[in-house]
Amino acid sequence: MNAPAISLWRPGPRLARHSLPYLLMAPALILLTALTLVPLLYSIFLSFYEAQLGLGLGRFVGLDNYVAVLQEARFWTSAWNTLIWVAGSVSSQIIVGVGLAVILDRLVIGRNFFRAALFLPWVMPVAVIAYLWRWILNPQSGIVNVSLRNLGFDWGATLPWLSEPDTAMASALLINLWRGVPFVLIMVVAALQGIPKDEYEAARISGAGALREFWYVTLPNLKLIIATLVLLRTMQIANNFSLMWLLTGGGPADSTEILPILVYLKAFGAHQFGQASALAVLLLIVLMAVAVVYARALRENRHA
Repeated sequence: MNAPAISLWRPGPRLARHSLPYLLMAPALILLTALTLVPLLYSIFLSFYEAQLGLGLGRFVGLDNYVAVLQEARFWTSAWNTLIWVAGSVSSQIIVGVGLAVILDRLVIGRNFFRAALFLPWVMPVAVIAYLWRWILNPQSGIVNVSLRNLGFDWGATLPWLSEPDTAMASALLINLWRGVPFVLIMVVAALQGIPKDEYEAARISGAGALREFWYVTLPNLKLIIATLVLLRTMQIANNFSLMWLLTGGGPADSTEILPILVYLKAFGAHQFGQASALAVLLLIVLMAVAVVYARALRENRHA
């Protein structure tokens, strides 16, 4: 009696070909997940403990860290500063970015040069941007104040742009506008290339001017990319610690202390790692809620 033949299954060339990209990406995906998920889970874990420098993990305190953070007046000041920072940055960058993109799209001469020049601030390191603008806005020797002094504007000759509570946030918003507009610009310019030319021709035939052409042709075709940019820039700016920290350090008098800076100061200034983790988790929850609500509203609007 002959023994039954043993059949060994081997993947065919088609299966091997389709699975190869996933196998090549697997190590990077695993590493990325570990670097993202592990710190997040550890922060959530720390937020339930009285973790302080020198005390180790400390005792389990449940939701006490969250209650302590929410009862602190400094938290609400930082939350208000964050709202101003995010809303002011996103709205100004979208408006200016869309406007510049439309102008660049209509240029015939020098279009590529201006695109490259305007994109430069986005690729510059944040530290370089911060120290460049601190030098430009230096009260004594900065270009802005020296120019004002030479023009005879005595009121602005020694104005401390980044070290005065009344002007620090506005100055930081202008700097962030300068840095963030290129990202919006390049995305909108790409979207403009996809607008059918016959829509513009139909608008011109009907007698529409440049403003009506923008309002009834360009803007409706840019709604999706603008909505996406609003969400992206909100997430990016709300989590941006480095630019504001390097410009003002959260001062003066906490006038520019946004929530990421407060998290840093609680962790590495006051060494209250439990409260810092609780604050970071609260910020994450708010941003996730905003993203979910915004995405749902956007989806319903598209299907309406």
